[in-house]
Amino acid sequence: MNIFLLIISICMGTGRSLFSKKMSSGTHKEKRFYINQAMFFLAGAAILFLFNLNAFERVTFFTVWYGAVYGILVFFAQWCYTVALSRGTTSICVMIYSMAFIISSIAGVLLWDEQFKILTVLGLVLAISAVATSAFSGDGSQKSGKGFLIPNLIAMLCG
Repeated sequence: MNIFLLIISICMGTGRSLFSKKMSSGTHKEKRFYINQAMFFLAGAAILFLFNLNAFERVTFFTVWYGAVYGILVFFAQWCYTVALSRGTTSICVMIYSMAFIISSIAGVLLWDEQFKILTVLGLVLAISAVATSAFSGDGSQKSGKGFLIPNLIAMLCG
């Protein structure tokens, strides 16, 4: 069951990324962005309830509080990400946005006493190098866009 939910989650996350680019261009992009995000989150909630009817049986105040804060951050991250997608190339925006795992790696070392192994450092260096290389490898024919980096970094930090 868990693997099925994981596959659905991956498909929905990928679909959200693909449709966010489409929703970020044209007129009334903010309205389409909100509709797009609401559809994906509601579909995810419906699937959760479908497979786990008692998912909210033991919900505490802190669960609701943390969920609300997380929801606000995710909403803000997706808005910033859509702004970045409307101004920059998809490949660079997706790579920067997906670099949020760096924060998790550093938090593990600082907050949970995890070891920072040489392979972890090597992985982080390679990932950052890939983003930097992709960002500066354009031939000038791509839509470079101005002002996509700041909202993209905010989206990465909030996501």
